[in-house]
Amino acid sequence: MSGLFAEEARLAEDIGAYIEATAPALLDEHQERAAWGDGAFNALALRLFEYQYQASPAYAEYCQRRSVSPPRIAHWRDIPAVAVSELQYFSPAAAMGKGLRGQPLKQHQLYLYLTALLPNLRAHLLPDMEDNQRLRTITVARRPEPDTEAVLVFSAAALRFADSDSASYTNNHLGVAAALSKAEAVGERVCLMGHAHAIAQFAEHCLSAGLSFRLNPRSRILFSGGLERERSRMYALFERVFGISRLWCVRMYNPAPGGSQFYDSALRQRACGGEVYSDSDYLCGPPWVRAFLCSQAGGSHRLAMKSGYVTVCDLSNFSNLMVVQSADQGRLAQSTSGGRERFALM
Repeated sequence: MSGLFAEEARLAEDIGAYIEATAPALLDEHQERAAWGDGAFNALALRLFEYQYQASPAYAEYCQRRSVSPPRIAHWRDIPAVAVSELQYFSPAAAMGKGLRGQPLKQHQLYLYLTALLPNLRAHLLPDMEDNQRLRTITVARRPEPDTEAVLVFSAAALRFADSDSASYTNNHLGVAAALSKAEAVGERVCLMGHAHAIAQFAEHCLSAGLSFRLNPRSRILFSGGLERERSRMYALFERVFGISRLWCVRMYNPAPGGSQFYDSALRQRACGGEVYSDSDYLCGPPWVRAFLCSQAGGSHRLAMKSGYVTVCDLSNFSNLMVVQSADQGRLAQSTSGGRERFALM
């Protein structure tokens, strides 16, 4: 067991170094091809599979039923995926009796989580900001929320990038309106953050009250979840109430607990000098994650050609499982010239 713990620390350090080395490619398309290459990624994925296989007897048995074990595979695509609904039974965290969120992360696990979270967030949400710059963050919630992935991202964004006048508001439309009015009056850039339903509910409240804002044109919105089939109406509502166009709205998607996020890429693409289209629905992830689609639910590894269940192989998902199949269906887009995968949720 001591050998397993020693490998855990070494592996976290090596994955962290890989994330730090490839993160600059998020904002430099000339580095994409090298960052999304398969060699170093595959080697680390196979090591992480072996660690998770040994750390979770339930996952090892799951793999054995599929005739898979670390010595029998040579590529990350052969690692069995577990459906997100069953992750609690198979992850190393569950094997140690911690559940998916039962105990504080170890120091190297927290380091790895933040090493993956912050550059990915900054590249997609704040690619036009310098390291020492801050902006006004206003977080909107309808009710007190548990420590979901989205809440952790909003909190990290506020801690790392917010100015001293930033604030969070729970079921407080008057407080949000006052904060936006203050930012509007001084021309301060704003990042409005929250679940899509919470921001839309506030916008509807403003509309019914005859209230609207004309925020700094470099203001933006970061939202998670919901309204997949109503996004066009939602974007029109946001532009009408906040003066923030769709190209400055960043959708966040997290396919697995503890893993990396996928984002709309309009702001990042503009910062890289690329052409941006207002009707793009595609989500992009970082170079330490590979995304693919499976044609069947329940952890199937049968690849889908055009549409299927979103499945990820995520080196940063150290404490849960690396290869997870979400409950969400997507459709593939053509990869970028550097090999970055893109998909749209259905």
